[in-house]
Amino acid sequence: MTSIIAGLVAALFVWGLQFLASRGRPARAKGYRELRWPLAVRILSLAMLPFSGFVVFAASQARPDQATIAAVVAGCFVLGSVYLAACVFLTRVWWTFEGIGMEVPFVRRRFVRWDDVEEGGYSAGLQAYYIRGHGTRIWYSPMQSGIDQLHRFIGRKLKPIVPPEGPGATASQAR
Repeated sequence: MTSIIAGLVAALFVWGLQFLASRGRPARAKGYRELRWPLAVRILSLAMLPFSGFVVFAASQARPDQATIAAVVAGCFVLGSVYLAACVFLTRVWWTFEGIGMEVPFVRRRFVRWDDVEEGGYSAGLQAYYIRGHGTRIWYSPMQSGIDQLHRFIGRKLKPIVPPEGPGATASQAR
């Protein structure tokens, strides 16, 4: 019963973060808009880093027969906390009238022109939206502020794909 309550509290917490993000506006500058992370998410990602130390300490106190699983849980928690902080503080996603771009440290800058967009959608496994074109994917989180404005802009900028007619027709024939 406790795990069900904890799961419901976690789901409510994530819903609250997404609600706060949906109310936020993108950062604006001349010629572009940029998705940003709400203050609550930035604080949460910073709080997770020292909390990871507590999880590692707790895992070190496990009984010998539970040491392996405790080490795996602690390692995943530490890696997840570092990954969240890196996404929140080091990754940028912006859009202009020409296309959408993404900057990630230690990776080349990515940019997809609106004319080159081949696919877009939501990845349930990664819990993120994506836009793909010319072999490049731009990923962005549903918890970022400004996502509603981006999706409205995408809806105006891109032409909908018409489903193919008849048997054997492909989607590329419908354009």
